[in-house]
Amino acid sequence: MTESTTTRSIERAFDILECFLDEQQEFTLKEIVALTKLSPSTVHRLIKALEKRKYLICNKNKKYKLGSMVAKLGFVTVGKMGLDFKMIARKHMIQLHKKYNESISLYVIDDDKRLCIDRIESTHDLRRVIDIGSTFPLEVGAAGRILLAYLDQASVDDMYIHVDISSQEYQKIREQGYIVSQGEREVGVSALAVPIFNFTKKVIATLSLSGPSIRLDKKILNEIAIDLKSISEKISKELGYTS
Repeated sequence: MTESTTTRSIERAFDILECFLDEQQEFTLKEIVALTKLSPSTVHRLIKALEKRKYLICNKNKKYKLGSMVAKLGFVTVGKMGLDFKMIARKHMIQLHKKYNESISLYVIDDDKRLCIDRIESTHDLRRVIDIGSTFPLEVGAAGRILLAYLDQASVDDMYIHVDISSQEYQKIREQGYIVSQGEREVGVSALAVPIFNFTKKVIATLSLSGPSIRLDKKILNEIAIDLKSISEKISKELGYTS
């Protein structure tokens, strides 16, 4: 087999694997042929090779899905990304800070609270300083409630938090993909928060922008939300998320 033939086979194998990037998780051989536009014999040969290496498996309905080797590679990658997660988010936080000069924070869930794992403070004289490592209630404030919105009800109940995430309020948060709060946790402080997803489509953190309500009224925050959502999508994609 020549080098060019080998390269072509590898590229075609990737074409097959990339069929699984969309929402559909199982395909028949015929469906893979249609998606890749390769000959049935080529698809069959490559699928057998991918099956042998456990990149694909065939279920009882004769449909193919991703195998255990893909999951193993994913866990290795995510493990490494976990170390760099703050670094990935930080470059985008700096971008937001330069543009708006308001405080930018990164929060994750810690038991039944939200934990600030990174923050860039505004340089305005009037600002609310929060230390990295500070914790706050999940059910109060934009950053906490965006994290709650994407949990399942059983997880929320286990935290002894009395919040119904199926309510219209939380449905709206998920539909919008962001939340604005004013004076919710502290009088005179406004905040905007968006979710960050990982490759499993799970919300693992929230990115927030906050500052005095005198500078950030609801109209301004809703305008900034478009920018913040775009940034959160970029971070999520760098973590392997596909919508």
